[in-house]
Amino acid sequence: MLLEKSSGTNEIIGNNNFGQRNVQYIDYIWADNAAPRKLVEIRWNLPGGRPVDLPYFNVTCKKFFPRTNDTHFITWNVGDKVMTAELPPYAADDTRSLKLDVEAFLNKSCSTVLDYIIEDTANELLASTLREAIRFNNKNRSPIIDLALRVRCASFCSQGWGSITGNEKLGILPIDFNELGQCGYAAYDRGRDVPLPLSIDHQLDVALLHTIQEYQRELIKQLKQKIFGKGSKKPWYEIFLTIFVLLSNLEYVHSGAISFYRAQMNTVCRPPHFCPAERAKL
Repeated sequence: MLLEKSSGTNEIIGNNNFGQRNVQYIDYIWADNAAPRKLVEIRWNLPGGRPVDLPYFNVTCKKFFPRTNDTHFITWNVGDKVMTAELPPYAADDTRSLKLDVEAFLNKSCSTVLDYIIEDTANELLASTLREAIRFNNKNRSPIIDLALRVRCASFCSQGWGSITGNEKLGILPIDFNELGQCGYAAYDRGRDVPLPLSIDHQLDVALLHTIQEYQRELIKQLKQKIFGKGSKKPWYEIFLTIFVLLSNLEYVHSGAISFYRAQMNTVCRPPHFCPAERAKL
């Protein structure tokens, strides 16, 4: 996504683009409460941009009155140039259903995403240990490894981005994100694409990160029982694999945060009027 996140085992998970230290849905003022909702079909893309067979999902949305440019301007930098793309102010009108759809998407996609992560890494130790964690979980049904792998999957997905693929495009034309080159952050290096309105992107991000927090809380509870519970024989191999998956996730999220920072370092002033840096309007 177009956002900075922290998705390890820390309860603080933020969204830099919307200035949120702890991510939350935003209350929007709808432009016309009586207007029919629009239905958009979304394809989720993973970092790296390689084709992957993930389920599509739909989101209903309505137009709102923007109170800040943060809700409908994408900004990033390519070298010393600040790029901006203005998108229509649409947001999902039912975040409860959105959260359930995201949870269902993660449940259906977890195995495919983990395979994608393994194929995407050049670190053979990481790839081999993730394969072993998956093998061990498939054979022994380990609740702590399963939750750690779910955190890993959801964190990886949270660094991806949504594209509009159906007939309803909300008036958004394809944007060539790499017209002037790449910045090193996958969501801005996606090439030609029809992006989601930024507020819907943010709402999906909140749903993803809230789901990660739920996984984390249950994982910490069960991990404490494994380590500090009664009994002299501890499942140390199972605990090792769990901790390895979590540490590899922290490393991945940290590298994603650094890439996001570099892609945003010249955009501290928001468009369209207050940023003195040179801008290229797509």
